[in-house]
Amino acid sequence: MQEFTVKKMRAGRGVRDEGLLAIRGTGLGRRLGVSASDDALTVLVKVSWQVERVIGEVSGDPRSRRVLRYSFNTPRVHALNRLATQKERLEFLARDGGPGKSTSDRLVSELSEAIEERWGKCEPPPIPAVEFALWRQWEQDHARIGSGTIHIEVDADDFEQSIHDWMTGGRARVERRLLFQELYFDLVDGTVPSVRTKSGVHYVSVFTRPEHLAEFRRETSAPPGRQVVVPGLELLRRLRATGVGLALNPLVRGGGKSYWTPDEVAALVPRGEG
Repeated sequence: MQEFTVKKMRAGRGVRDEGLLAIRGTGLGRRLGVSASDDALTVLVKVSWQVERVIGEVSGDPRSRRVLRYSFNTPRVHALNRLATQKERLEFLARDGGPGKSTSDRLVSELSEAIEERWGKCEPPPIPAVEFALWRQWEQDHARIGSGTIHIEVDADDFEQSIHDWMTGGRARVERRLLFQELYFDLVDGTVPSVRTKSGVHYVSVFTRPEHLAEFRRETSAPPGRQVVVPGLELLRRLRATGVGLALNPLVRGGGKSYWTPDEVAALVPRGEG
């Protein structure tokens, strides 16, 4: 059986490359919980989850984690999926404010070795059933949105400014852009924590930047969780199904924050969405 390595996970389009299916039936695949009979989506979900988990274990700062995520192509960002190589993804990251090529190459080399060592020493736990179902739905939504005719790239600075300008009458535009905005939040023991107001309504706190989430953790002494990032529509669908509201960038100074009640969340999801 041909060896499947961590390096091959970063090749081509990363974990979203068809070549990832070659991990089935290999030693590394079995360690990551991949079965020889798993379909392509199941393989993607299991491997992506394991990669995201180990990235948080081997990298101690947001910059390094971001480099690794772009290297493996775990973010659900359609612009990255159009890039055919790791080199192109890291160049894209550099243009988006990330480190230069030499720094990214060094981080990828060092931390990929750390990942291989960690996976070699101890077999990682399998993805919990709850998270598997959640991630599978997110990937299905990501694929469906990406194949549509509407595609919007939303910059966090521009989005936060548009929230600040709501008083000019641009609320509808903001809410449409929210569907495509990447949102960061914590996942603790397989669930997304929520806050209950005095009126009995639950809100989930989400953020437009990882540093906003980190600040929220510090200010509230929130229980340690694992950072997850998804397009707004994927999260809104889940919130609508559970009757929970959305608090965007709570505690962030300035005007780039807001909230939506459970009823408003339900109204945000386009008609026909399940």
